[in-house]
Amino acid sequence: MSDRSLGGRFNIHRWTKVAVSTAAFVIGSVLSLSFFLPELDFRLSLLLIGLIFIGMPHGAMDIFLLFKSFGQGKKLFVALAAYVLVAAPIVLLWPIFPTACFVFFVTYSLFHFADSDIQTTGPGRLMEMATRLPLPFCLPYIFHQSETLKLVHWIQPNIDLTPFDFLISAAGTLSLALVAIHTGTGLVRFISRFPNEDMSFLEPMVLAVLFVFISPLYSLAIYFCFIHSIKHLVNIATRIEITSLKYILPFWLIPLIGLPLISYLKLQNIAQLESGLFQYSLVVLSALALPHSILVRYGKSTGLLA
Repeated sequence: MSDRSLGGRFNIHRWTKVAVSTAAFVIGSVLSLSFFLPELDFRLSLLLIGLIFIGMPHGAMDIFLLFKSFGQGKKLFVALAAYVLVAAPIVLLWPIFPTACFVFFVTYSLFHFADSDIQTTGPGRLMEMATRLPLPFCLPYIFHQSETLKLVHWIQPNIDLTPFDFLISAAGTLSLALVAIHTGTGLVRFISRFPNEDMSFLEPMVLAVLFVFISPLYSLAIYFCFIHSIKHLVNIATRIEITSLKYILPFWLIPLIGLPLISYLKLQNIAQLESGLFQYSLVVLSALALPHSILVRYGKSTGLLA
């Protein structure tokens, strides 16, 4: 069914309904967390709620996608093994070649974000792809470089992005120009085709504003948890027939793993997270982003995902 109402009448876009529901959930969750742990910063509470209850299930649903793609038995076992093996070289090579592995991670992550969140079909698809591609990393790097590099060094202190400084800055500047062009052409289409055109063309501009004006830790968290992850989960829910809760319930129970993290943060200062275990965990999560990206692309190519 179309995201717009039948009969050509303009209606609220589906993503607006999702955004309102998410906002209500997040506000309630943050208020509850603030009540039980008043010493936590509000922004950190927002990040934790999004990561634990949306971001983590978004990644955990890969197991469900593998099950739907390959069925049970030997094929599923081989697929799971391949999933882990794809990530393993990155985990092993990261301590030896931290800069190269990080640049590789950023590259496939940016392609995954753009490929997953793109909304245009037809001739304008390549334009939107190019517009979205540099936004999540290049804009924070340009406008909040010291904070961005601090986040990078959380993963691995030896990462040196100096040789890539010009390339990142050029890509970010180009992306701003493309955002302006994409928004302008989208506005023309919206006016000329109203009410049969939605306002989804505004999303790259909203993302640009997010990454330019909000510090990278929170802008990336907001984007990853409350835009990218929600889109992915809605994509699964609308494209795959879920006949029983037993197929997805385990993946939604994974957020319980995050509860010890909240307890830890209650006792420790956030700066002390720069420990070896924390950095190793970030490396593993970064490496797992590669098989996740490949699986989502496979799902799109087979029609399993939109």
